[in-house]
Amino acid sequence: MRQILCCLVLALLVQACTSHAQTGPLALLKSGKYAELDTHYASVQKRYETGALHDEELYTEFRALYEDAAANEPYFSAWVEAFPKSYVARLARGTYYYRMAWFVRGEKSIRETPPGQLQQMQRYAALARPDLVASFEMTRKPYLTALYMLNLTTLAGSKEERQKWFEIGTRIDPQNLFVRQRWMFGLQPRWGGSYEQMAEFLADCERQHLPERTLAKLRLVMMRDIAEETSQGAPAQQRYAMWGEILHVETLADEPPSPNAVMGRARAAWDMNRRAEADEGLEQLETMRIDSAWILSTMGWMYTQENRLQEAWPALRRAAELDDAWSQFAVGKTIYQGCADINVPADREAGLVWIRRAANQHFGEAEDFLRQQ
Repeated sequence: MRQILCCLVLALLVQACTSHAQTGPLALLKSGKYAELDTHYASVQKRYETGALHDEELYTEFRALYEDAAANEPYFSAWVEAFPKSYVARLARGTYYYRMAWFVRGEKSIRETPPGQLQQMQRYAALARPDLVASFEMTRKPYLTALYMLNLTTLAGSKEERQKWFEIGTRIDPQNLFVRQRWMFGLQPRWGGSYEQMAEFLADCERQHLPERTLAKLRLVMMRDIAEETSQGAPAQQRYAMWGEILHVETLADEPPSPNAVMGRARAAWDMNRRAEADEGLEQLETMRIDSAWILSTMGWMYTQENRLQEAWPALRRAAELDDAWSQFAVGKTIYQGCADINVPADREAGLVWIRRAANQHFGEAEDFLRQQ
């Protein structure tokens, strides 16, 4: 009887999850249920305008609509065609185009980004602008319009435009988080700002007596950027303190520990010969979803140093797949030579595939290895 009940409970859970997946906003969009979709998001917007939702909740509701896929463009256009005077439809399509602009651009610097990607970015940005501008006149509190216009002008606009949309967004919602967070992001040195400007903006927010959680989230934008830019060559004690402070502020911001901060402090602890603390960091990282090649390769290196090869191997394989050159060489050489401890048989050709990928990134050890073949 207990087994039957468990099966029934499992079946109900699967049915509930399937039902949610089939009726979620993205599923409604793709199935052409535009009236239902429009009604839902008009209700969400109204709840925000009456104060029943704050800006984070509003953002999260709309975030459920998006995946970075060019194939979704016709669905958003069909929604706008069905409801041409709908604020939420125009906002949704403009936001989709903005997100696609970021997606096709990639994360590399302008100098490292191929011209074709930049052209695609400009095309999507040009499509986003008229929808977002039009939506601004369609509702009483177009906060998300201001947010995404600020985002868009950070990507492809002038400093004056960014200032304009920041001021509009803050005027619409004086207690907002996301417009301020995006403004802080735009003050990073990579966007032409400076840490001094970021610190001044944070001090101004503190004078406004914003909630501590909001201030902590803004502080994290600056702290994380400084850590990522400066921690690599810093002494271990400085890195340990820096990443430890970020973990503390993440708690104040009501955020879970970030993988970057956990790894940053764990690696610093390792370099300070605080091995027990470094191992605690590794254990914590094992419970997280990690998509960073740097974190995975560092985990693999630390495990290898401790001769924990069973744990090192999957981390190194994943880092190699994410194009980390050192991990590609380590994986390739392991496969080339074979390793009985992790049940990897020797396979010269398969190993050379990974070693060549590392050499193609000008990884010196891989290039030297190939020259000796």
